[in-house]
Amino acid sequence: MAVTRKKKSAPRTAVAKSVISKARKGLLAPSWAGCAEWKGDVYHKHVREARRFYYTSVKSSELISGIFAWMKEEGYTRDEIRAAKAAPAYMLGTNIGILCRLLLDGMMDFHQEEANYWEGLPGTSGDMLPVTDHIKPAIKNAIREGNIVLKNMAPVVEETEPVNVVAPPTIQERIMEQACEAAQDVDSWLETGAKGTFNFKAHFSATGVTQAHARKLIAQYEPQLVELREVASMPTPAKLKKLDEYAQDQWEQLSEGYSHMSKKDLKHMIQAYETVIGALNLVIDAAKANRKPRKTKIKPAAKIVERLKYMKQDDKLQVTSINPEQIIGAKEVWVYNAQYRKFGKYVAADETGLNVKGTSLINYDETKSLCKTLRKPAEQLKEFKAAGKVKLRTFFEDIKTTEVKLNGRSNDKTLFLKVT
Repeated sequence: MAVTRKKKSAPRTAVAKSVISKARKGLLAPSWAGCAEWKGDVYHKHVREARRFYYTSVKSSELISGIFAWMKEEGYTRDEIRAAKAAPAYMLGTNIGILCRLLLDGMMDFHQEEANYWEGLPGTSGDMLPVTDHIKPAIKNAIREGNIVLKNMAPVVEETEPVNVVAPPTIQERIMEQACEAAQDVDSWLETGAKGTFNFKAHFSATGVTQAHARKLIAQYEPQLVELREVASMPTPAKLKKLDEYAQDQWEQLSEGYSHMSKKDLKHMIQAYETVIGALNLVIDAAKANRKPRKTKIKPAAKIVERLKYMKQDDKLQVTSINPEQIIGAKEVWVYNAQYRKFGKYVAADETGLNVKGTSLINYDETKSLCKTLRKPAEQLKEFKAAGKVKLRTFFEDIKTTEVKLNGRSNDKTLFLKVT
């Protein structure tokens, strides 16, 4: 719950506006009065809402000009500001502009309680840094590039009026603008109490809402849904008395803002927002379902077996290994370990054949892939080398030693004799 303290006003007489609609109305920037005393979760949510305010309701050119205003306030020289203005527009974008605007409004550079809250959230890593740690490196790079640009320019008469560098809207800004336009009818439906039915599928199709637009809109509608759910779960007076003064004050402000709505109205609006978000999720799911699967790149056999360790030849036994690339896709591969005199064969587990991963053979049938100890390896391997297809069928069974399961591993004492 992140409702900031504000002066009490008359209860609202209409259904709560959506976040997008509020942004279009040109409301004043969020206040930071007393933010040093806020709890971490309250401050964190207020930062998100303030960033969303500037992102949805202030032009990029105005945000960029805020960077230079912040630089002047921070004591940057006139030449440094001039160089930053001359830098390519992409070096100081909307995000840096928003951060500078928030600092000018009174946001703290670093809020320890927020850092503690953020670092305690599941899935976060590292430490939260001061806001200026993001701004100053970007400005430093812009000044450096801007000086290069100025050196390459012909001498010009210094302008008496400051010139704002207007950066072209980014792709994300264009998507957000299109999403807001497509959401106008939805906003009107919500603002009038979500009366009657609304054909979201037809509307989103007619206005060209894609999954990119849908994600932007969900991010705008979800905070309002969360707030409505909080109002619906308002603690009882008895439970409120057990809370601290700050929490009681927050609940009181939230209750006052929605005092014009009955429990039935709240339930109806929660269902309405859930329906809107559900319809937007359908747009995203449909796009995923229709997305063409990425083609699997076939890895060359030489690349697959490059880490496989094996013995190229045994001079004593006069036996040479085959090229291990032949193992890929084979139904069977005969092997011999020169150190332990183990002779056996790997049998593929399915029609895709044997394969290799790192230094091991994979996709083999563990019950059929067996080995035996050779008592006279020189004679038996010579006989194996001369054996034809018919003889190979019974060659392994004719060895009169105990059979053991193979484990898939290969080393510099392993010879690959033959594949079938």
